[in-house]
Parts: sequence; C-alpha cells; structure tokens
Amino acid sequence: MNRTYFLGVLVISLVWACNDPETEKPQVEDTVSQTVPVSSSAPTSSGYRFETFANLDSVGNQLGYGYDIFDGDKKLIHQTNIPGEPGVAGFVSDKEAGIIAAVVIEKLKAGGGMPTITHIELIDYGITLKQ
Repeated sequence: MNRTYFLGVLVISLVWACNDPETEKPQVEDTVSQTVPVSSSAPTSSGYRFETFANLDSVGNQLGYGYDIFDGDKKLIHQTNIPGEPGVAGFVSDKEAGIIAAVVIEKLKAGGGMPTITHIELIDYGITLKQ
C-alpha cells in the first residue's frame, strides 16, 4: 500500500512539475522583443513576396536580419536565422536576407513543398557565415 501511494504521489508531482509554466524553457521568440521591417519585394506573378527585418533583443541590440515570405497576405515563413546552418545567427545584412528570401520564393514557385537551403547554396550566393 505504501509503495502504491508513493508511486501515485510521484506521478502526480511529475505531471504537476511538467505543467508548471515557470519551468518551461523559453521559446526563441520569447527572447526577441521585436522585429523591425527593413525592406520588401514586389509580389511575383504567383503572389509570393518577402520582407526582411532586423531582429532586436529586449534592450534594442541588433541580433541580425531575417525574412518573412508571404503568399498574398498570408505569412508562410518567418525565418529569423540563416537556414541550413547550426545555431541562431541571423544574416549580417538585410541584403543577404533578401537574396536567400528570393531563392526560397523561386523554390516555392517550382513546387515540391517547403523549400530547403543548403550550406553550398549559401556559399554560392555569397552569404556571410559565422565561423
């Protein structure tokens, strides 16, 4: 009886601890207070367009640049870091973010689901990568 009681209390404690919002790990977006739009493209014939933005932390420090891909008014992709690379580093400029956003749009127009960007493509397009 004591063993069953102990196991029951243990299970309830674990469930309660796992659901405690204070113990949850913050999401990446929780650590970034805002994104500031920088530039955008005109919609393509298929309706795709992109907007680049600057990632700022909660005290206004620049964390790099990212991009959003839209189909009409619907946001399809929110990319805060360099795709295909480990870590959370953003692009060094809105221009580089825009280059890869345009590549992603071309891949979207070609079909085949959500596009991926490889390390080789980043190098081929002259994207600055953190060492």
